[in-house]
Amino acid sequence: MSRALDRLRSAFTKLDREHAPLAVWCWTGCPNEAELGRQIEDFASKGVGGVVVEPREGLQIPHFGERWWDAVDYTIRKGQSTGLKTWIHDQSCSSSDVEGQSEEINSTVLLRSTDHQAKTLVRAIHDFTGPVQISLEGRFPLGTPLVQIVARLDKNGDLETDSFKNVTRPNSWSCPDGVWRLFSFSVKAVEDQVDYLRPQTVKALLESTYAVYGNRYRSFLGTDIPGVFFGKPHVAAEPLPWTDSLRARFLKDHGYDLVDSLPLLVQRAGSSTAKVRCDFYNTVGDMYEEAWFVQVSAWCERRGLKWIGHTEEHVASHPARQGDYFQTMRHLSIPVADHRGFRSERPRTVQPAEIKPAVSVAALAGRDKVMADAFGGAGWGVTPDELRHGANLLAAYGVDTQVLRGFFYSMDTAEASDDWPPSFSDPNPCWPHFKTLTEYITRLSAIVNQSKSTASVGVLYPVISVAANTADGRPNSRAIEIAEIYEAVVDGLIGASVDVHLVDEKFVSDSRLEGGQLKNGSVAISTLILPPTPVIGRPAMRRMGAFARSGGSVICVGERPSSSSDAGGKDRSIVRSTADIFGVGADTVRGSKIGKGHAY
Repeated sequence: MSRALDRLRSAFTKLDREHAPLAVWCWTGCPNEAELGRQIEDFASKGVGGVVVEPREGLQIPHFGERWWDAVDYTIRKGQSTGLKTWIHDQSCSSSDVEGQSEEINSTVLLRSTDHQAKTLVRAIHDFTGPVQISLEGRFPLGTPLVQIVARLDKNGDLETDSFKNVTRPNSWSCPDGVWRLFSFSVKAVEDQVDYLRPQTVKALLESTYAVYGNRYRSFLGTDIPGVFFGKPHVAAEPLPWTDSLRARFLKDHGYDLVDSLPLLVQRAGSSTAKVRCDFYNTVGDMYEEAWFVQVSAWCERRGLKWIGHTEEHVASHPARQGDYFQTMRHLSIPVADHRGFRSERPRTVQPAEIKPAVSVAALAGRDKVMADAFGGAGWGVTPDELRHGANLLAAYGVDTQVLRGFFYSMDTAEASDDWPPSFSDPNPCWPHFKTLTEYITRLSAIVNQSKSTASVGVLYPVISVAANTADGRPNSRAIEIAEIYEAVVDGLIGASVDVHLVDEKFVSDSRLEGGQLKNGSVAISTLILPPTPVIGRPAMRRMGAFARSGGSVICVGERPSSSSDAGGKDRSIVRSTADIFGVGADTVRGSKIGKGHAY
């Protein structure tokens, strides 16, 4: 204990730049050596630990042009003399915050081959009342025709699964008696986006961005250039994600042809709907993970670079755009959270449900740091005391490195003046006093880094239930309700000073049971809380029962499991397990006794 206190005291009294905040340095205007040098010295004197160089709107030199590389060369050399590290910003996957920069990089890849263009599945729907002869000519939506499927509608307007029929050829169809729906699917290219599901495309992105830095600054990688920062890549889903090899991969993964079941991705059709949707989004997520996260993280690791960044934290959009957050983000050297409460909320705040996913991934994956992309878009009215309050909240939620956004090279252009304020450096009147804040954050981060969460409460990440209720590439009202309650549970518990880990089904099914706890690495859960969970995987459900019988507590907020991602709706094994765990007609306050544990 004495040694630990000594380390803590030392971290607090002796500032360690390892824990200092990073600055997102937004390059605008025409960077030159004199001004770059002045600002780098200013950053160092204010206690900043490093800069993430990010081109922004208003940059008046060609990105990746000769003057760009001159500026980067000088920044790295000057950083060496001041102790300021230079992080690369991967602009290829940025959102539309920086008009033109990501498109410029992506276009170099897209021009090589149309195969690199993102693909999306679009559909046209036509209803018919039979008996009638129908011409199918001209009914495909714009794109490359894929398949036409018809299905009878039942009295509730749902599809009758056993009526599905592929009518792609010939170009006419004899519609039987009843009300029928024709689904015509085409594959459409998204010409300005790259295909994150395609390994060859991601490899081309690496060659056009990462490898350019790697070849030019080989001797600096892992030292003066610690790593690469990325922000918000996503799968093109307009409305349904697709790639040329998805159909074959789906067949390999699940043993049946996706094309015959495509209408279920758009509309309900009995008990098989949940399985098909979960299978589809599972394959999409796996392809995204393998093409982007596995490939890029391996490239960085081979060169001694840390790979850091964030995607999207809100689960409602995960199935179609991000896959399983826990499966993808575990590949990062340092998971990063992107918090938005300082932009629009008043009073300014930090939502725990935006921060805890990255913190929990770090704990489950054994990472020793967690970052937050902090305070961007807070506006010129944000005060140092509000920033201190935000830093305190981020630290309390488990963040031990804060990436402050942003610091603008120049405010001399209209684009820069209007771009995602504020700039914390000149001409901000708070800048001369900024060292007080950075030293405060550095000490705070050092303490968090040496601390260990003792959270024993886990909240299940409900991506499976959300996927089962993602219709036509968008979360339906049920999926949105599940996501909102999930976030409310997390926010409510943290607000009541109950720390939590967010855990996925893999954690539940793979963890070892010890003394009424689910244990995996440094995470040990004695209470598992389920948000509304209509759909769950069988392995996780079996493990949850064993967990409760061994002495753990299971709490379900709202709808209990009744369907599975393995077999679809009203899965008898899930229904039986739910009854075994929670009882039938049990008192929801007192709960039910199961073995040594309880369920509520």
